[in-house]
Amino acid sequence: MNSESARALGWELANHPSQISEGPARTAGLRPEPEPAALENAYAVFETTQRAFPDAMDGLDVLVTPSAPGEAPKGLEWTGDPAFNFIWTACTSLCHRPAGTGPTACRSASQIVGRQGEDRAVLAWARWVEAAIG
Repeated sequence: MNSESARALGWELANHPSQISEGPARTAGLRPEPEPAALENAYAVFETTQRAFPDAMDGLDVLVTPSAPGEAPKGLEWTGDPAFNFIWTACTSLCHRPAGTGPTACRSASQIVGRQGEDRAVLAWARWVEAAIG
């Protein structure tokens, strides 16, 4: 994920680094290109996970999980710990919805996770979840 993020910002980092906020620029700059074998393994795991996910969802409409292990951090430097959502973004359709506030009055969120390509259904479920926990 970090390698892909750095690669996605490659043009901006090379041509307009001063226009990238400090957090993403620092993160992208601290991520060296992985060894070819490690990158190949990561893509193989990604592909296996994508193929296995529909079976894991058998009998379910969607999964509803926390978006992160806590509320959003204050400020714009960092969006928070991606540990609860980075795998979902690789192999599913998903939507994040507000789910209240935490101890420092920053937002927390839930994520509605569905099968890849089922964006309309995930968005419909997201509206339902938001209304239910509203």
